[in-house]
Amino acid sequence: MEQHVKIVAILNIINGILSIGGGIIIFFLLAGIGILTQEEVAMFILNAVGIFLGIIFIAVGIPGLIGGFQLLNHKNSGRILTLIASFINLINFPFGTALGVYSIWVLFHDNIGETIPQAKGAPIK
Repeated sequence: MEQHVKIVAILNIINGILSIGGGIIIFFLLAGIGILTQEEVAMFILNAVGIFLGIIFIAVGIPGLIGGFQLLNHKNSGRILTLIASFINLINFPFGTALGVYSIWVLFHDNIGETIPQAKGAPIK
């Protein structure tokens, strides 16, 4: 089961990095297109949409990124953050859905306490 937890952590880190990077790229792409049009209305709308989408992508990627690193360090808070990211990823069809289902299956498994000691009530270090 420890191998599955490690795979979930790495996949969530990769997904978080891609989501954050995608948010930054979308923002700059839409802002750049808005500047190229040289029209105030188009610039305003594209900047607003770029900011909105960038924030959404970054906000979705942060829990998976942080949770993945904490999960690699065997911390229960990483399990919680990764579960939050997994439920959010369920709407991201098809790859996010697959990652979300796999992560939820692994992190709700009965043997998870052997991998993450804090998950079964062991004292926190």
